[in-house]
Amino acid sequence: MTAAVAAAALVMLIPAPAQSAPEAQSDEPRSLGAVSPLVLSLVNGLSPEKVLRMAKGDHFQVDRDGRIRSVEPKNAPKAQDAETTALDVPPGTDVFKLHSRTGSNRTLYLDFNGHSVQGTAWNGGAKIDAPPYDSDGNPSSFNEAERAKIYEAFLSVSEDYRAFDVDVTTEEPTEDRITRSGTSDEVYGTRAVITPKDVTNCRCGGQAYIGTFDEANRHANYQPAWAYADGGYDGKSIAEIVSHETGHNLGLGHDGQTTGVEYYGGHTNWAPIMGVGYSQPVTQWSRGEYTNANNTEDDLAVIPANGAPTLADDFPNDPASAAALTNNQPTTGIITTDTDVDAFAIQHGGGTLTAKAAPAIFAPNLDIELTVRDANGNVIATIDPPVQRVSANVANGLDATFSRNLPAGRYTFQVEGTGAGNPTSNGYSGYATLGQFTLTVNAA
Repeated sequence: MTAAVAAAALVMLIPAPAQSAPEAQSDEPRSLGAVSPLVLSLVNGLSPEKVLRMAKGDHFQVDRDGRIRSVEPKNAPKAQDAETTALDVPPGTDVFKLHSRTGSNRTLYLDFNGHSVQGTAWNGGAKIDAPPYDSDGNPSSFNEAERAKIYEAFLSVSEDYRAFDVDVTTEEPTEDRITRSGTSDEVYGTRAVITPKDVTNCRCGGQAYIGTFDEANRHANYQPAWAYADGGYDGKSIAEIVSHETGHNLGLGHDGQTTGVEYYGGHTNWAPIMGVGYSQPVTQWSRGEYTNANNTEDDLAVIPANGAPTLADDFPNDPASAAALTNNQPTTGIITTDTDVDAFAIQHGGGTLTAKAAPAIFAPNLDIELTVRDANGNVIATIDPPVQRVSANVANGLDATFSRNLPAGRYTFQVEGTGAGNPTSNGYSGYATLGQFTLTVNAA
């Protein structure tokens, strides 16, 4: 069956909505079970198996053109644990001009300023006016607490997408940085609108179209992704919605369980981004390694296949060709894959040699293992502290610290991601423990 035939079949299966004034027009969303999986597969560019898996849940719909979109339940996050406080915004930081990767051809815009759309697939093309994010009842300005949440959300979403060539930003881009005009256009992205108002009356917590990040023909028609977040959400919780919905834009389905759970809430310290991660300090992309997983798709392969390339390695893997460190000077790198090992070297004059490898300052995805070797390649130490929960936003043990009295010589430090516990029940593997780190070494 060709795409044209599939589209014709779809017209017969999904009647056009009744004519009405634009503001009252409806796109008459239907459940996936109402349309042939083969038709939906061809129209959406998904495998029939993936469509059938989506159809088993309650939180996907088909619009009048046969495109699939998510309709997430409004799971209000639990109140922050007492130990958790808002992250201070550094002095002089403009939270509306933040960028994670300036110069990238892919953009993920976190829009807290309010946004209007008309003539898109949302609400049958009727105009939508989404108000700005607001937690204090004054949508005309952003107070200190709101700016802190915006900063936290930016840091958290940036870390989720750190291994990919995508600029997560809070600075409004020109439209051509978002919209893709055709297959030859390599500069595009998606807008995630964070607003307290359920603008499509879905009575849900967020919405997004599936697999439209690199849509070449009608890209603007499936913009934006929606994250409905009011004052009860902290920065990390806002980020959980945004990364989940933009994950749908990049072609990902839900991570649930075969026991009938559509959104897996995780275990111990961990949850999958495409499940629900409000209550867990470590949230990562997943391939369904936990017990009774209903979705074993490889998130880290699906995301690049749908328009967000994996970054090239930034530092050598081999200790023999390790990057030179400057004494007591922080060096920042990114672990981009499960097999990525970034190696660094320093000449030590003898005495106490110390090192600290720390992950991102907020909501890190990277659990660090640090290996120290001497000039002959012998392992001096491997540091991988146990991970311990502090709160829904914080876990200890993701960093690695070394200190020892050692003779003069060349020493190398290898930074890599590692797992914790058993991924089936109380931990996670090294599969998606990716992200930013900072290594500081103090040699005599």
